[in-house]
Amino acid sequence: MVSPPTYRWVRWPTAAACKLSGGHRIGETGNFFQPTVLADTPTSPRAMNEEPFGPIAMVNRFSDIDNALEQSHRLDVGLAAYAFTGALKTHK
Repeated sequence: MVSPPTYRWVRWPTAAACKLSGGHRIGETGNFFQPTVLADTPTSPRAMNEEPFGPIAMVNRFSDIDNALEQSHRLDVGLAAYAFTGALKTHK
């Protein structure tokens, strides 16, 4: 479930990113939204800079750990962050 403003926030990144899953309202009434996964999302959409409070995951790739850390410290607030790596050394 998402608020109407959050639904508007997701429409722009969905157009700018690669939608892997979801991205649509569920039904005609209420504020229900499919869980959405977006890849390669630019940093400019509002949902990448403010907490969207909805079932939205934006996934980006990084060239190295320094680039990942730079992006994770880009904002003054702590939004959700996750890491996945195939390199056992990297996670330490």
